[in-house]
Amino acid sequence: MSGLLEFFSRFQGELAALVCAAIWSVATLYFKMLGRRISSSYLNFFKTAITLPLLLLTVIVGRHQVPHLLSNVSFYLFLSGLVGIGIGDTAYFESLRYLGARRSLLMGILAPPATGLMAYLFIGEALAPAAWLGIVLTISGVAWVVSERTPDSGPQEPGHLKKGVLFGIFYSICQAAGSVLTRSAFLQAETDLLWSVILRLVGGTLFLVFWIAIRKVPLGSWARGEGALKTWGIFIWATFIGTYICLILQQLALKYAHAGIAQTLLMTSHLFILPIILWKGKKISPRAFLGALIGTGGIILLFIVK
Repeated sequence: MSGLLEFFSRFQGELAALVCAAIWSVATLYFKMLGRRISSSYLNFFKTAITLPLLLLTVIVGRHQVPHLLSNVSFYLFLSGLVGIGIGDTAYFESLRYLGARRSLLMGILAPPATGLMAYLFIGEALAPAAWLGIVLTISGVAWVVSERTPDSGPQEPGHLKKGVLFGIFYSICQAAGSVLTRSAFLQAETDLLWSVILRLVGGTLFLVFWIAIRKVPLGSWARGEGALKTWGIFIWATFIGTYICLILQQLALKYAHAGIAQTLLMTSHLFILPIILWKGKKISPRAFLGALIGTGGIILLFIVK
């Protein structure tokens, strides 16, 4: 029992990232469904607006100490949310709209190596060669899975493809920058986990309010038209698991694991979709199975080299 507790304590950041990826694999399916009715800006805004009071209620009930809001740490967390959640997640939902779930996740694979490079350049967090090998194996396995051609791979129009790729690249850069800013904040001082999430969400939400206002994005009929109640129900559930829970797990991962490793494990969500496919009675292709094996090998290596 003590050995198991020691394992969880030693690898709590990596394990949090994997659990986050598993939950996000389910939430992505819901957000893809919602993206057909709701604009990317409002999809991102309402998921942060719903999550923020949930987190505030959590810290009030848990009596968490309020951090010093004018510190460098708070500023880095705020900026991390503005870049990673406000700008980055909006770009992701746009990519999801143009490319579909599989190819959007494929574009997101650029985030782990970008995170590792930024972490080395800006906060001096170097990874061992074996860790880089683990990152390469993991993202190669995920890429092999999500690049497989399927009937639901997304629209084929050249214009959609170009826009989706650009949004995907931009999303990856924002994710990398947001992760490094968060990791930098945790390295500077001991910070309450839930308050760190709240500060990030405030940054993201303020950007989205500004973005929606200057672009004058129409709300649309989804919020009060036919089927609105069902849409809101799906939205709240997807937000609870995909934003509230996942953001806490993401912060835990970035607090206790190297930024490049945490971001790599967070990108393994598509590997977790494969068991869902099996559970639904569908077949998994040999290619997807091989990609899952390669990705799993990379994950194991990331645990071994720590």
